[in-house]
Amino acid sequence: RDDTPRKVRNGIRLRSKDEEIVFNWPAGPWLESVLSGFDDAARMEGLEFARKGQTILLNVEPARITATVQDVAARPHELRIEFDPISRDDWDQIVNSMAREARYTAKLVSGEVSPEIAEPFAAAGVTMLPEPEQIRFACNCGQSKCRHAVTAAYLMAERMDGDPLLILTLRGLFGPRFLERLQEARLLATSGVSRAHPI
Repeated sequence: RDDTPRKVRNGIRLRSKDEEIVFNWPAGPWLESVLSGFDDAARMEGLEFARKGQTILLNVEPARITATVQDVAARPHELRIEFDPISRDDWDQIVNSMAREARYTAKLVSGEVSPEIAEPFAAAGVTMLPEPEQIRFACNCGQSKCRHAVTAAYLMAERMDGDPLLILTLRGLFGPRFLERLQEARLLATSGVSRAHPI
């Protein structure tokens, strides 16, 4: 039908079958921040698209998500969600602050990203989770806060739920690179002083 999106073969879809989807920190709060200002219709339709697998392509890179979502039209829609990146100086301050305490390195190396990880970000005067005003949407459907953006946001939140370091990539620094820098800084901070927490 004219109002029915075209089916996508092998599209990217949500793995969760739960009627109400709940994501852990930071994916849950991140999703709410991204979807701030979206109306209920866009949220519901975007979630349905994510469940049906209407997404052809979903990429994440520092401070940006790009996606291709199939809708009613023959050509799929191309969209971007961009975030204000944290500056290089602020990243330096965050890394050095974390390196002084073993608990941050231990948690991140084990893949755990808990709310307390946001403390050094706040101390540097920045937020780990992007504020709504730091997020920009662009889609060739002609609307900014559209259901296609919601689709991509849900899929990214689920991906972040399994790989929390993606929150760092979306703030401007590739997650594994952040870990490398933190381990290097931690090694320098403890050199000749403490070996209780080896890297």
